[in-house]
Amino acid sequence: MQDYNVTILSGYQVRERVIEPERAMPRGSSDRNRSAPRSAADLLVCVLHALPFGVGLFEVDGDRIVFLAGNPEFTRVLRLTRPPEEGQSLSDVFTRAEGDAVQGLFERVRDRAEPQSVFAPVTLGPEPQRIWNIDAYPVFTGRRVTHIMALAQQSQEKLDVRQRQQHEADRLREKADQLAELEKAKSEFLRMDEMVEAARLEDRRLQLKRKRIDLRQVIRRSVKSAATGLNGKHSLRLDERADGPVVIQADMMRLDIIIGNLIDNAIKYSPAGGDVTVQLSTAGQLALVSVRDVGIGIAAEDMDRLFIRFNRLAPQTDVPGTGLGLYLARELARLHGGDIVAVSKLGEGSEFTLSLPLDSRTT
Repeated sequence: MQDYNVTILSGYQVRERVIEPERAMPRGSSDRNRSAPRSAADLLVCVLHALPFGVGLFEVDGDRIVFLAGNPEFTRVLRLTRPPEEGQSLSDVFTRAEGDAVQGLFERVRDRAEPQSVFAPVTLGPEPQRIWNIDAYPVFTGRRVTHIMALAQQSQEKLDVRQRQQHEADRLREKADQLAELEKAKSEFLRMDEMVEAARLEDRRLQLKRKRIDLRQVIRRSVKSAATGLNGKHSLRLDERADGPVVIQADMMRLDIIIGNLIDNAIKYSPAGGDVTVQLSTAGQLALVSVRDVGIGIAAEDMDRLFIRFNRLAPQTDVPGTGLGLYLARELARLHGGDIVAVSKLGEGSEFTLSLPLDSRTT
């Protein structure tokens, strides 16, 4: 009995396996078949030809990648005009529009020493559009990538999945762009509104239009609005500690400005991300709204300048804003008979607390 060494391509390692032809023959094979053993190379070619998907083996020699062997399915799936020849360069095998993509695929497998994939849709004449994909696997000799085995398949199902994924990605990207534009427009509007409101405060022309408001609804709306503009680094949480409605007499538009500025400020001055917590509670005859972050904090020597108009705290000059947000928020709070106070520690975050008088009427 004679043994044959056949090189088995595992996708990650080349290893030798001993094949015994008599054991490999199907039960019931004739003596005539058993008397004509094939070479290891012949057996490997037969295996490749029997596979239902395209297989191509390429040799890696430095920057050169050349074709060694493949099966007819490899030629059919890739719609090549003729089977590649041994020693043919990769660029000669793939000469169509997808050539650059395949070249990049093989180079990534060679350089990273790990499997990679590429997809490409093809359309020929009246045939429906289909997609072929290549999964390329490094084959090692020792620790060096010496060959690349490419598996090529064609599937309408994969094209459908790919198109659905692309459609969803495009939809989400369009939605993100719309939200970004809305947020930009909102920021521009608020900055303009801040300038107008500050001018009115200076000229003592600002008049409040008060009405009974449930502060819970305002807080919930402000938190929801701010959450739509988060980039994933921050986590915005609402902590309601009031048992029922928290009714105040307030100007709705100005109240939105106050609370929106406090939340935006907490997010802006937490450039590394982290939790931002908005808490609503009551104490005696006061409604309390605190906004707490874990951002850069404020140095003790800067606390006295915190609510000064046009003041920007150094060194965060890259944080956008007019320097009017906190000034305007506190002045509007005071017009409502309330106030804003802050506690902070450099490097550990800040907490701003808005206090507003509760509505004294019970009906």
